[in-house]
Amino acid sequence: MTNANESLRADGPLEEGPAGMPAWQRYTLIVLCSLVAIFALAYIAGVTAAGIEHGIRPRTFGLIAAGVALGGGAAWLGWKLYAGRPMELVAPRVRKSNQVILISGAVGGVIGLVLALSTVSSDPFALFTNSPVPPAAAAFGIFAWVACVPLLSWIWLRNIDEHEAKANADGAIAAIYAYLLIAPCWWLGWRGGFLPEPETMITFIVVMTVYCTVWLWRKQA
Repeated sequence: MTNANESLRADGPLEEGPAGMPAWQRYTLIVLCSLVAIFALAYIAGVTAAGIEHGIRPRTFGLIAAGVALGGGAAWLGWKLYAGRPMELVAPRVRKSNQVILISGAVGGVIGLVLALSTVSSDPFALFTNSPVPPAAAAFGIFAWVACVPLLSWIWLRNIDEHEAKANADGAIAAIYAYLLIAPCWWLGWRGGFLPEPETMITFIVVMTVYCTVWLWRKQA
C-alpha cells in the first residue's frame, strides 16, 4: 500500500514547510492578517483626513492608536505565522498552490491600499463605498485585477487536488446563491425606500466571505 510520503513524492521532491497546522490554513491566515493590516492602514488614513478636515481631538488620537494596534498586531501575527514555524514535509504542488494564495492576497492588498490612500473622502471606511477615486488609481486597480486574477486562478487550479477542487466548486456555488439572494433583495429594498443604496463592494465582500467560509469548511472535511 502506498504511504503518505510516497504519495507526496509522486508530485516531485519534498520540501520543508511549516508544521503545527495544515499549510493551507496557515497561508490563509497569513493572507487574512495581511488584508487586516492593509485595511487598518486605510482606516488610519481616513481618520487622519477626517481629523484634518474637522479638527484634531483627543478621540482622534484614540482612533488612530486603535488602528495602529490592529494593523500592527495583524502584521506581527502574519509574520510569526510565516517565519517563526517548525517544519514538516510539503509536496511541491501544495507549496505552489499555497504560494499562489499568498500572492493573491498581496495583489488584493496592494490594490486596496492604493484605492484607500487615494480615495477622495474623509470617511475611514470609504474604501468600501462608492466615493470617487482619482482616474489613475481606478485604472491601476482595473489593470492589476484583470491582469492578475485570471492568471493566478489558472495556476492555482492546476496545482490543487480533487478534494480541494470539490471544496472550491462548493464554495463557488454557495457564493452564487448568496449573490442571487443579496443583490435583488437589496436593490428592491432600496427602490422601496427602506434600505440604503446598494454598495457593490459590500456585496462583493459578503459574497467572497461566503465562498471562503464554505471552501475552508469543505476543504477541512
